[in-house]
Amino acid sequence: MNLNIIPLMPEPLGIFSIPSDKHMEFKKKAQDILETANDNLRERNRNSKNLLEHICNGKNQDIFSEYKQLHPLRSLLEEYTLNYINEIGYECDGVIITGAWLNCGSKNSQQYPHLHANSYISGTYYINFDREVHALLDIYNDRLINGTERKPFLKLPNNKKKQTPYNINKIKVNCNEGDVILWRSHILHGWTNNLADNRITLSFNTMPDFSSDGSVYSLPITR
Repeated sequence: MNLNIIPLMPEPLGIFSIPSDKHMEFKKKAQDILETANDNLRERNRNSKNLLEHICNGKNQDIFSEYKQLHPLRSLLEEYTLNYINEIGYECDGVIITGAWLNCGSKNSQQYPHLHANSYISGTYYINFDREVHALLDIYNDRLINGTERKPFLKLPNNKKKQTPYNINKIKVNCNEGDVILWRSHILHGWTNNLADNRITLSFNTMPDFSSDGSVYSLPITR
């Protein structure tokens, strides 16, 4: 039987690597912030059974607004995000990071599947990360696990001996320290099985500085 399987509309995932000299500079600044941040900027993730701490993850908080020494990193991440948007085929002249926060996960911490509202492109910068012991990012197949239990549907057993892009619930994204991963903000993501302390990342949300349908409806965004 001659059968062709055609993948329809794949989801773009972008990976950039920050130059090592700049990464080491940013890493030192991030570690200093984690050690000295005030309690009002700290939040514990209630969904993680072991400590997962966020810095500047609250409403009206932003790591770049609070710590101006990170502004060079903000500029670099906005540059990467703009390049990602242009590369996947959309017209955009500029982007603005609308929120960013530091994360520090201890051994056995986890981040449950979630998505980012009020954002167009989201990303994670891996600041202190050893892929042998720190949890990789999971991208979840929301066609299989997001809300289908509330709709009429037929379900067949998953053939565990034949894993395909169409029947797997999630994909682990291979990355290294210093990498930045970008995805469209509606994508479900998270991580589990973190085997070591000090998994340090910086997460962020971005919006185009000017959105339009091409002719009439528009939405300008300012910092």
